[in-house]
Amino acid sequence: MALRDDLSLEYARLTRVLSAVGSLQEEMRASVWDSAALEVIRRRARGIIRREIRKGIGGSLHKRFLSAITPSGETVLWDTVLTMADRIYELQDSYRMAHVLLEPMLEAALEAEQDVIACYDPYARSVRLSHLILPGLRLAFTSLPFPGETYRRIRLDAAIPKETVNRHRLRLRFLRKTESALLEDACGIMASAAEKHGKLEDLYNPHIDFTGVRALADAYADKILLD
Repeated sequence: MALRDDLSLEYARLTRVLSAVGSLQEEMRASVWDSAALEVIRRRARGIIRREIRKGIGGSLHKRFLSAITPSGETVLWDTVLTMADRIYELQDSYRMAHVLLEPMLEAALEAEQDVIACYDPYARSVRLSHLILPGLRLAFTSLPFPGETYRRIRLDAAIPKETVNRHRLRLRFLRKTESALLEDACGIMASAAEKHGKLEDLYNPHIDFTGVRALADAYADKILLD
């Protein structure tokens, strides 16, 4: 019971830290946000839609996460992208503005009846797109640095006027350093929670009839598949 309660406290700490990361990212975005930058990005989105989005057949929307914080750091499932796309756009996005480009593209793809895998920002305090995969077009857009060869790179940062960045340079540097420290702390909390979770399982496992659990799972699987 004590170990379980301690584990609950770790997860509560993790939630607070990741919420703080989301708040910092919102502050970073608000520091450089203006209507002119938004229009530049939206105009770029319209150009990509005209060039890339073609008619499909009965597409649907699937909501997923492509990245997450783990005990060993941030993990991105790049194999998923490589399996579903041959052409990969990398969005260079220091200020978390990818959703401005991706949201109209998601709407256009659904209207064209393409399958869409919408991947969301795991840190955002509101729903924000981070990546988009269109398997029917073998096309993907990622707002994290892609480790392989990209089809194109789009510099969303270039939409921000240099004078705006210069005016807030010190504050932006502070926000980035704080964000990095909090993410490092989150990884540490995850590692501690994983260790405690393992100890908790060590206590439970000798008292669980896993043969019975598997038999119950098989029975439910048969029922679902047969129905």
